[in-house]
Amino acid sequence: MQAQLTAALAADARAGTLASVQAGGAAALLVFAAGDAASETAAVGAMAAAACLAVGACLAALALRPCDFGWVGSRPCDWVEGGVVSYTVPGAMAETCQHLDKYLRLNERTMVRNNRFAHGAVVALALAPFVGLGAILALMYYCG
Repeated sequence: MQAQLTAALAADARAGTLASVQAGGAAALLVFAAGDAASETAAVGAMAAAACLAVGACLAALALRPCDFGWVGSRPCDWVEGGVVSYTVPGAMAETCQHLDKYLRLNERTMVRNNRFAHGAVVALALAPFVGLGAILALMYYCG
């Protein structure tokens, strides 16, 4: 479980960085598009690329959101009923194993789901320049 926690924290750090970079890139492109230096064609391409980056930032933020995650350990107070220890050592160990197995599976599902969002964010980042270029080319083709 410690390895899962380490991997999940690293994935959260990557998703946070990705969300920040994409949101900053989208904002910079929108500032460029709104400025006087950009032609109308360049502004359309910048806005299209910014929209793609904004989608990626949202996906990365979804990967980063708080979620349920199982932790290592148990509470000894759960082993006592009415002031008397209610478990034998083998029984307590068996229940702990079941508990850990449940949370290992939960953690794996959570990490797989969040990885899908992070993967979508990376795809959006990779596609943003092509979306912007495609918008420019389409505008030039259809509007002369």
